[in-house]
Amino acid sequence: MQPRLGLKANIASGDSNPRDDRLETFNPLFPRAKYFGELTPIGPFNLMNLHPSLDLALSDEFSLSASALAFWRESLDDGVYDLTGGLLRSGAASKARYVGTQGELVLSYSSGRSFEGLISYSLFRPGPFLKDSGPAKTIHFAGMEGVFKF
Repeated sequence: MQPRLGLKANIASGDSNPRDDRLETFNPLFPRAKYFGELTPIGPFNLMNLHPSLDLALSDEFSLSASALAFWRESLDDGVYDLTGGLLRSGAASKARYVGTQGELVLSYSSGRSFEGLISYSLFRPGPFLKDSGPAKTIHFAGMEGVFKF
């Protein structure tokens, strides 16, 4: 099964004073939709995260990946943003740092050079910052994608 363990860590700065005229929040310019995994509600702005993972080769064609993601705000004075940089929650409502936890399973298939596909399931559980600053429910994501090469 050729297990492979991985660990990623990211830090993206946040604004330390939203009332001054300097925007200090990291701007990734053109973030890809799969910045932290296959599916996620949070973008790479004002965040610190850890992302341990385990990849298994089930056969020559199939692989399974399991990962967990933990998200914290880098600056307690800044909020949390979506993938496009839109503000989801202002930092004014809470001084909590922890944003939430996400788990993800991805089953991938590859048939040589012509086709690749995957099915993914993610679950995002809100942490204290989201609970303090508004509605906070667990979010479930499911996705499927296929790539034909010719």
